[in-house]
Amino acid sequence: MSSPDESAAAPPPPPDPAGAARAGRGVHHDDDPVDGAVVVLPTHEDELARAAAPVAGGTAGRRVRTSRRPLRAALAGASALGLVVLAAAVLLREHCRETLWASPGLYVHACYSDVPTLYADGHLDQVVPYLERVESRDFLDLPFGLGWLLWGLGRLVGADGATGPRDVFDASVVLGAVALVVAVAAVVHLSGRRPYDAVVLAGSPVVLFCALVGVQLVPAALAVAGLWASARGRAVVAGLLLGLAALVAPLAGLCAGAALLLVRWRRRRDDAAARGARPEPSAAAGPGDDLDGEEASRPPVLDPELRTAATAALVWFLGGLPVLLDNFGVWLDAVTARLVAGPGYGSAWMLSGLLGAPLAQGTTTAASLALRVAGVAAVVLLVLRAPRPPRVPVVALLLMVTALVTAPALPPQAAVLVLPLAVLALPHWRLLLVWGAVEAAAATGTWLYLYSSSVPDRGLAPWAYAVLVLLRLGALLVLAGRAADVSLRPERDVVRSPRSEPSLGVDDPALPLARRAVADPDPDPDPDPDPDPDPDERLDPTPPAHAPPAHAAGAAPARTVR
Repeated sequence: MSSPDESAAAPPPPPDPAGAARAGRGVHHDDDPVDGAVVVLPTHEDELARAAAPVAGGTAGRRVRTSRRPLRAALAGASALGLVVLAAAVLLREHCRETLWASPGLYVHACYSDVPTLYADGHLDQVVPYLERVESRDFLDLPFGLGWLLWGLGRLVGADGATGPRDVFDASVVLGAVALVVAVAAVVHLSGRRPYDAVVLAGSPVVLFCALVGVQLVPAALAVAGLWASARGRAVVAGLLLGLAALVAPLAGLCAGAALLLVRWRRRRDDAAARGARPEPSAAAGPGDDLDGEEASRPPVLDPELRTAATAALVWFLGGLPVLLDNFGVWLDAVTARLVAGPGYGSAWMLSGLLGAPLAQGTTTAASLALRVAGVAAVVLLVLRAPRPPRVPVVALLLMVTALVTAPALPPQAAVLVLPLAVLALPHWRLLLVWGAVEAAAATGTWLYLYSSSVPDRGLAPWAYAVLVLLRLGALLVLAGRAADVSLRPERDVVRSPRSEPSLGVDDPALPLARRAVADPDPDPDPDPDPDPDPDERLDPTPPAHAPPAHAAGAAPARTVR
């Protein structure tokens, strides 16, 4: 047994990294907004954020005191930044607002927007879309939600006459600002320990150069909000949001919903294998059958992901039901217009045309569908073969990139659908900002190429536009490659918590009840616990007879030495 002098002379225990993190960065326990996980400060882990930190006051120091409500702080900062960037995007389009998008000025000033063009070309100030048409003009073939949205905005602001398209554009900007804040809020709550990654979404060049080309901010926000609702266990609300997203931009709702189903399928299969039982042929399961034994003993209900998918499908069907009842041909054209099409701007299929050998519409359609099916099959195989179930945003990003790079057309505004998924799946600031810069360059190149079509010997040459298209496709494939890499090598995924259960992938913040599994296992609020008690103390819990009382002031802890 040791003497009191020996105990006092014993070397102090080694420092605890977790304790240092609690003292330096702040820790949040089970009743805090991030469920006990230490909030990741960007300047501590991201090289680009650290390099840019001097502009905003420097890197967060060891004694920095983080906000007691980090989610609110991240939401407020990112939302403010996003609104500033969106306001700058409006200023870049002021020339077009003044000239009412007159050609070729809208290409020279890179301020083109689909909103006034579609509103004017569809005569939405005179007819109800899909149900009526102006004589000698075809019915609208846009996605149902997009047509209804533009028509509703026109009715809301009373858009009429020559300035009607501008009024609708202004209304779409206000709606886009609301959608951007919603998207930021969803990303903040779905990022787990990394709420400040929403800053990349808000300050991305995609918002500045592509967000106001169309209304894609709306379906992008609806899709990521649907994932947020699903993570909170609101299956029906999630389905409603994903269905609305699919009405405006089918890929937005379809990719998010398919990702939920694929990850759920993989997790149920792993759970059945872990229990030594075959998967049940029925889709009935408890809402937390693979997470909590008590919940699994409840009466079976329809699987929440299936409820989400069924609700989304019903919402999408109801959105087009008036058109289906009125004219099946118009309904079918609106559904298939983006699938059966010739080579469009920005797509891989346009490259041959830029080089002097254009593809026929039938060839483009058949090849696009074949490659898309093959790409989706590859994503499904990846989800099933990965060492751990991939995170939902990672799978959604893979599906989105697969659909876009194989699509007959890849317009600039499609990048807005990728942005929130990329931030959630790959929160590496340098990678995302480089990709956003490529998207901005490709968007500007598209307008300059169209300018060359209007004014010969001006604008961007076809070969230069082909280079930009290749760069853009390459950047998207890099995102897909990184997403596949973190799926096959989960230890490289910076979002996953090392304390989570690896067998079921419950460390995905986008899954229902996932955060319960990554909460800090030590809810003791003491900021300086004993980090590493002496090994002999653990082996011999009986204190020595001469040990001073634990409450005695200044008493040295007694240690057992053999």
